[in-house]
Amino acid sequence: STLSQAQPEKNEGSKHDFDVKGAGGGGERRGLVGFEAVNCSDDDDRPSVSRATLLLKAGPGSLGEVTMHAVSGSWVEDDVTWSERQFGVPWATGGGDFDTGMLASATARPGLFLGRDARGAFGATCPSGVVLVGTPGADARFWSAESDPEERPRLVLEVCP
Repeated sequence: STLSQAQPEKNEGSKHDFDVKGAGGGGERRGLVGFEAVNCSDDDDRPSVSRATLLLKAGPGSLGEVTMHAVSGSWVEDDVTWSERQFGVPWATGGGDFDTGMLASATARPGLFLGRDARGAFGATCPSGVVLVGTPGADARFWSAESDPEERPRLVLEVCP
């Protein structure tokens, strides 16, 4: 999903790609990548995530540095906008609520798979995903789950008992 500062009420959750653009002319754009948490609970017996690698493929024209942060709280892909996490439920801050501590950063280049450690998104509770934020001058496009299977984001988990 793309969150657009210039179009704060527009939902772009079902597109085959999402955009990340740093602050500046035309407004900031942030990308949300969600995780489906299966068998996720606060049970002490559940396996812990020892490594989580998020793989994203950058699209044509992608350029610049993006940072990745853990999203705070849940959101709904078919409803999410710059202003709301789901229909009628606003973010505390426009553009999404997320941990200001950076999980990773990477430089986007067309066709490049960015593999970054997303383990910090897995705390004591089920993660709802990550937000990608562009540094000033960044303008990148990444393929989403609605794109071709070879280009979709992948979350690779390593767990230990």
